[in-house]
Amino acid sequence: MKKSVRKALLFLLTLSFLLLAVAPGTALAEEFRLVKPNGGETLLVGASYTLTWTGAPDSSSMEVWLSLDSGASYDISLGSGSNGSFTFTVPDHPTKNARIQLIGVIGSINIPLVGSAPLLGSDTSDADFTIMKLAVIQPIPILPLQPVIPNAPTELRSVTSGTEAVQISWTDNSSTEAGFRIQRRTSGSGSWNQVAEVAANQTSFIDVGPHTAGTGYEYRVLAFNSAGESGYSNQISVSIPVPPVTPEPVPDPQPSPEPVLIRLKIGNRSYSVNGSPGQMDTAPMIIGGRTLLPIRYVADPLGASLGWDKLDSKASVQMGATLIDLWIGKNQAMVNGVPRFIDPGNASVTPLIVPPGRTMLPLRFIAEALGCDVVWNPGDDSVTITWQP
Repeated sequence: MKKSVRKALLFLLTLSFLLLAVAPGTALAEEFRLVKPNGGETLLVGASYTLTWTGAPDSSSMEVWLSLDSGASYDISLGSGSNGSFTFTVPDHPTKNARIQLIGVIGSINIPLVGSAPLLGSDTSDADFTIMKLAVIQPIPILPLQPVIPNAPTELRSVTSGTEAVQISWTDNSSTEAGFRIQRRTSGSGSWNQVAEVAANQTSFIDVGPHTAGTGYEYRVLAFNSAGESGYSNQISVSIPVPPVTPEPVPDPQPSPEPVLIRLKIGNRSYSVNGSPGQMDTAPMIIGGRTLLPIRYVADPLGASLGWDKLDSKASVQMGATLIDLWIGKNQAMVNGVPRFIDPGNASVTPLIVPPGRTMLPLRFIAEALGCDVVWNPGDDSVTITWQP
């Protein structure tokens, strides 16, 4: 609706009231009033909003105008409605100085010589309300964490070295490695070769060669992942021993010695050697399905020598050319420098120490490695060890 038309309507409204003052029989509605928005509200751009009014017949149509300057001008038409309400979409005009104006028929008046005529009325918001646009917050992208190069391993050391295998271990200083690479070179040469790549968190490796007896080798280790390789660990040198030369057997003019027969029972400290009784300080026991006992009660009758390395918790048994090395808590031993599992079918079988400090070693593994025959009698939980010189 143009401003000139709106002014004409207001003029007619004023004239109608003047005529009403002198025209009997005028029909007026209740006080015409805009209910909402009437000041203080907040309307969101793009949302639906229903304004309401009272004091006009339901059939009358109200023009709805919007002001953005606290009512100084109403230049934006929002449309028209009837029955006391009008729903519109809040326009994209953010402001804190919005007001609404309604213009329309609010009743009727009786004009002499003319008859009944419509009565126009108008009302506006009593105070400003706000039209606000919600800010759109863009999500912050979450970037995947990039891997970092792992820390270098340290404390590389040689655990054992024999004529056929070298075992090394190191300290893992990273939690992000994908694995480790082991490098080796002949002592004095400048060329390093990768001999193995092992999984993450693994801290030992057995290098089975091939090695040359009497030759020295150097080792180093690094960690790696998708970001790259760490620095190298410390270097270590390992010498491969020359295997002992077994002399030609000398015929023994003496009669062959009698076999050695050792009998013992699980849980009983009493035992016998070729029928002669003796007492152990600790009874044999079964752990993990294997018999463990203080091995000197078997080694001494066989003439074998025992050794103990406190620093490495290593026990050694040697009889003739056979040398057996075992470590407390490890299920792998070395027989003449060759790594062997104590019980390939049961990894829980390991040497151990029991109170008050007795070293218990696996009987069958040691006895058979020394060439003995071991027989288990389940009827009375006894073991018979036979050695034929």
